[in-house]
Amino acid sequence: MGDMYPSLDGAGPAGPEAAVAPAPQPEQQPGPPAMPDPGSWNLLHAEKDGVLSVSKTFWEGCRLVYNRGLSNTFQAAHTFTLSREGDKENNYTFAPVYVGTRDDGKGALEQSIICQGELAADGSQSAQLILGPSDPLQLVLVGQSKGKQWVYSQGSASYSGDGWSSSLMFVKQPMQQATIYISDYLRKWGERMTVGAQFMASTTDVPQDGIPSVVPMVSLAARWREKDWIATGTVGPMDGSLQASYYHFIPPIQGSGTTMAACDFIWNPQVTGKPYPIAKLGFQANFRQAIFKGQLTSEGEVAASLDQEVFPPLTFNLNGSLDHHTGVFKSGVGLTFNS
Repeated sequence: MGDMYPSLDGAGPAGPEAAVAPAPQPEQQPGPPAMPDPGSWNLLHAEKDGVLSVSKTFWEGCRLVYNRGLSNTFQAAHTFTLSREGDKENNYTFAPVYVGTRDDGKGALEQSIICQGELAADGSQSAQLILGPSDPLQLVLVGQSKGKQWVYSQGSASYSGDGWSSSLMFVKQPMQQATIYISDYLRKWGERMTVGAQFMASTTDVPQDGIPSVVPMVSLAARWREKDWIATGTVGPMDGSLQASYYHFIPPIQGSGTTMAACDFIWNPQVTGKPYPIAKLGFQANFRQAIFKGQLTSEGEVAASLDQEVFPPLTFNLNGSLDHHTGVFKSGVGLTFNS
């Protein structure tokens, strides 16, 4: 079924690693992002997701982001948005983040707790607590409300062993009157290959004829990782869902910036909301003071984003998209200030 971890806003997959964080700053990257191996299930397509992220981070209108580091362990982000896009119209968001550390026993500090929240002027709130009692064990609690209504709850526990990882998760969605239980297991098979399986059971909170409705799902996954490219596939034998992605890192040539390309094919109506498969193709170019991303989808949408560092504390942000089927063009311009 692919990445089935619901996100805080219900818009797509996410997991314990998903966090409210300031916008990344343009910087030179010597190679592909270092990811845990085998890592967690929701990180199977992580490299591809990092390149094909324009649509997920897209905003329309004007945006001002101010990230303030109050101490080594606490920071806050203020986001002001002027937009005509639905519930994001003329909104303000306050997002504090606390990162606690502990001694790893070797004289170095490591993260032991991450507490983050988000409060918007429209009344929506979300919070996430990540606890690391030990290196291999991680506990996560997530909650979201809109006004006076509680709309989302999530709890998970994950464990990383020697060459394997496993997790248990529950998701409560009161508005849909549903509860989802997820269990997954990943195992390294040799130096380059990772295989695994995920089991998910969706239950309704209102029994029919006194019998709770349970819908089981099983997904299988495989990933092959080379130095400069990664190929990943997940398949759901019970519902016929399929997702395949490819990520390629292109080293810099003659002092130029690094480039990453990715493509994605997904056929899963429960995730995309479409009865047909969707394909995406995109790239990311990292320069000394800028990051440029572009992507094209099989639905005829072209999108691009640019993060240009004006001077060290200030970054200029620009994104745009054009839907060739409807002829609708959207754009957004913003500034990000870090202190």
